[in-house]
Amino acid sequence: MSPLFTSNVSKIPHELLAKIFKFSVMSPIIISSTVKNKNMPLPLLLVCKQWSHVVTASPESWTNISVDYEDQPWVSTSRIGDPQRTTKNACKALLRSGSTPLALAIHSHRFNAEAQTSLVNLIILHSHRLKYLKLVLCEQTLCNQAPLDFNRLAFLSISCWLWNLVTMIGCQSHSNSLESLKA
Repeated sequence: MSPLFTSNVSKIPHELLAKIFKFSVMSPIIISSTVKNKNMPLPLLLVCKQWSHVVTASPESWTNISVDYEDQPWVSTSRIGDPQRTTKNACKALLRSGSTPLALAIHSHRFNAEAQTSLVNLIILHSHRLKYLKLVLCEQTLCNQAPLDFNRLAFLSISCWLWNLVTMIGCQSHSNSLESLKA
């Protein structure tokens, strides 16, 4: 019998692997309703159980998240993903990010009100951790909320079909560190 093969990578401590993975995850994690996600750290989850455990347990790997709800007229309805599933995947990524500061981009063109509300609830729940927030929304649901805790927010960009800038000024006034507001 031959001895079991053990790679040198498996001997690296989990803390060091997590740091290596952090540097490999520079682009945002894109959670899309139509595009198969190939962004880091998701492929790392599929390599082996050890890597999956390290990536899942490392909040720093989940701090740059882009949620994309695509509803393009030229894409057949059978290929359009389920907005609720996309929201569920975004929730998983946010949960894995622990309490670390977040960069969150949400692009939601023409999708149902339930998914829109779920997204707004995610933003409200994590507003105190947001450093970067970019939104493309189909209505001003977020603007109708009570003042949010954007203490860490340094960048805010909002595009909206039904947009009232006056209601958004309230969000700006509740952030001490806001450097850029793009509306």
